[in-house]
Amino acid sequence: MEYWYKVVAPEKEVREGQSFDPEQDMTKVFIAGSRHVTRLDTEVMARIDRMMEQNFSILIGDANGADKAAQKHLHAKGHRNVQVFCVEGECRNNLGGWPVRSVRSSSVRKDFAHFASKDAVMANEATVGFMLWDGKSTGTLANVSRLIGQGKSVLVYLAPTRSFLELKNEADWQKLLSDCPAPVRNRFLTKVSGSKKRPPRPHPLSLFPQAPRWNPGTR
Repeated sequence: MEYWYKVVAPEKEVREGQSFDPEQDMTKVFIAGSRHVTRLDTEVMARIDRMMEQNFSILIGDANGADKAAQKHLHAKGHRNVQVFCVEGECRNNLGGWPVRSVRSSSVRKDFAHFASKDAVMANEATVGFMLWDGKSTGTLANVSRLIGQGKSVLVYLAPTRSFLELKNEADWQKLLSDCPAPVRNRFLTKVSGSKKRPPRPHPLSLFPQAPRWNPGTR
């Protein structure tokens, strides 16, 4: 199974596969999800609250849907340890006025690859992922694949069933993909079919391999 992840040569600007922050001892959570997830359930807010209590660094995009909903909660709680990633500096949503990370697009058109550029950078810099999935979004699946492909664990919130699934390795990822409805799985595989390079095979890790550790359960 190929992963929707690629590494490119480092540039002076932030590019896919390039790390901006050299610190390696801070837990950085990449929060993303489906555009159709416009409100956070109480279970999701409880987990984000737990991240804030431990002052984890939040890496988040600027899209409508899950990005905006999570931003709204982070802003309401006054969390400042947040970076908003935008393509070419054009931020659609930055509700907390947080520092903006401008990412150069890998596509000349404003298509999937254009907006996926920032996701690739966030996946590269994060130590763990928290994905809010509507069960249909191939973009969210792409982010799960990016993270697992780098040996990073992902907590997936399945909005249709209001349940959580923790993925730690390739076997977990392949099971999630095989459990997807055929149309969703086929759309995802069609999008990634052009990828030629696969990252190293992931290895099992604890949810947050670097201190401080996070228990994904509610308080």
